[in-house]
This record gives sequence, C-alpha cells and structure tokens, in this order.
Amino acid sequence: MVRRNFLRLHWGWRMNDAMEAKKSRLRTLITENLRIQKNTTGVDFVDSRSLISDLAAKQNHVVFARRGCGKTLLLTQSSTRTADDVNTIYLNCEDFKRHSFPNVLLEILQAVFSEMAKSVSGTYRDFWGFRRKRLARQILADLNRIKRMPDSRSTSVKRARSESSEKSRGGNASANSPLVDLGLSETNRAATTMSIEMAYDEHYEKLEELNRELPHYKEKIGEFFDCEQAAKALFVQIDDLYHLERVNQAFVVDYVHRLCKDLPLFFRFATLRHVSTLYVDNGGQPFGAQERHDYQPVN
Repeated sequence: MVRRNFLRLHWGWRMNDAMEAKKSRLRTLITENLRIQKNTTGVDFVDSRSLISDLAAKQNHVVFARRGCGKTLLLTQSSTRTADDVNTIYLNCEDFKRHSFPNVLLEILQAVFSEMAKSVSGTYRDFWGFRRKRLARQILADLNRIKRMPDSRSTSVKRARSESSEKSRGGNASANSPLVDLGLSETNRAATTMSIEMAYDEHYEKLEELNRELPHYKEKIGEFFDCEQAAKALFVQIDDLYHLERVNQAFVVDYVHRLCKDLPLFFRFATLRHVSTLYVDNGGQPFGAQERHDYQPVN
C-alpha cells in the first residue's frame, strides 16, 4: 500500500512538472506572437473567410483592420499561395514614414525595378535577359539621381499658405472649394484641402519628373513581362500605409494605381480605415483609388 501511494505521488509530481513546462511553452509562444513581423515563422493565419485565396488572386486589394489583427501575417502568407509565375515584393511604410511623398514613390519604384533585375538571368548567353537586366540597373541609377534632387518649393505654396491662414482666422469654408473628407469638422475642411494642395505643390518639380517618366517606366515593365523567362505578374505589397502623412496618402496610392494600370502589376495596401485617405478630389481632379472600382476591400 505504501509503495503504491509513493508511486502515485511520484507520477503526480512528474505530470505536474510536464504540465507546467507545456504551460510555459504556450505562454512563450503567445507572447512572441502578440505582434507579427514579415519574417515571423511557425505561425499560421486563421483563415475562416478564405482571405488568403482572395489576396493570391490577380486583383488589386486593400486590407482594412485595426492594429494587431494580422494584416502583415495575411500579406506574408498570401504571397506563399500565389501561382509559380507570380513574384511578390513587400514594403513597410514605417521604414520611410519621415520621407517626403515623392521619395516614398521612389522607394516603391526602386523595389519594383530591383525585383525585375533579380528575376532575369542577365548572362551573356541570354542576350535579351542581359539587356533587360542592364536596362533595369540604368533605371535604378536614374531613380537614385532623382532621389538626390531637392524637393523644390514653388511660389504657389506661399500663396496657398497665406490663403489657408486667412480662412483659418475667418472660420468660413468656401462652398465651391473641393472638400476632402478626412473626418474633420466642416469649418476645418477648407484649411485641410488647402494643406493637401500645398503638399502637392511643395514637391512639384520632383513629382513633375516622376510623372513625366511614368509612361517610360510602364513601357519598360511591359517589356520585362514580355520576356519568356520572366514572371507573368508582380504583386506590390505596401503595408502600414497609415504611417505616411494623411495629406500624402492619396497621392501615393494614385501613383501606384497608375503604375499598375494595364500591366500585370497588382497592389495590396494594408492600413487602418479610420486614419487613411485613399481617394481625394483636388481642384476637380480625382487622385487615388476608389473602393470597389479600383480595388477590392478586405475587411
């Protein structure tokens, strides 16, 4: 009887020790995965609504969710479910949230052409691959030249500033001015609209060159996809858009949308809905991308 009780206590202690070890490992696993980064491994996205297959499709998407819901994990795991002839590039806006928005565009363009340069062999035996690789490197060098240019300020910015300050003192919004819905009160919308116009004019010279070169960039990207050895599509994943200044977000989305238009390029933005502006009407001209027209939302 004594021996039997001793064995029960012994095995009970061992079971308790094993249970405590399992609880400790579980706690460590939960703690390590409270926040997911791009290179996190061993964690699966709980896909109860087939979102991974949606983001693996050749379509533009924007993922809306609060922080900690798994936007980054969803982007990362969807890139592993794409077809074999689809490449993916990932950028996090937190890395360049202090950049001016022309330089944010340059970061995106450099990522696209860097992926192109890596995706072709570029050997002397493959003449066309070598030519395309050299062309991608030439464009990357030109993008570096543009990046070193200063963000020029035009005289229209000074006029806009004075007009904005007068409207702020008066507290009246013009009924004919293009209003941007940023979640602000009606009295502050005119000043906010003016700040958006200021932000666009502020970097006009560098933006002018990027806009002028956009058809050239698209032509070269189209030639890349015509190459038999190249991938047939490229997904551009841009995470945490809300880290960029809100007055600049729509212009960044607008340039990416125009870059992808009529090409096998597809964008994926991930952001917080209540602090993001993906579409604005500036002076009667639309900028950005409209939900369900230019992209499909993933909530």
